[in-house]
Amino acid sequence: MDKLNIIGKSVEKKDSVSKVLGKALFSADIELENMLYGAVKRSKVASAVLKNIDTSKAKALP
Repeated sequence: MDKLNIIGKSVEKKDSVSKVLGKALFSADIELENMLYGAVKRSKVASAVLKNIDTSKAKALP
């Protein structure tokens, strides 16, 4: 039961060294084949109403 008692003790994080050295791999670092990217386009006008959107380029993707 002593193995489970960690209150008040330092806990070693296994990824600390790789993070400090800049070698850690994060989800944003992963690139897959045929990966698509998206972006948020915000309105320049407060409380504007969206009338239409051209989705032809998105629909043309495989």
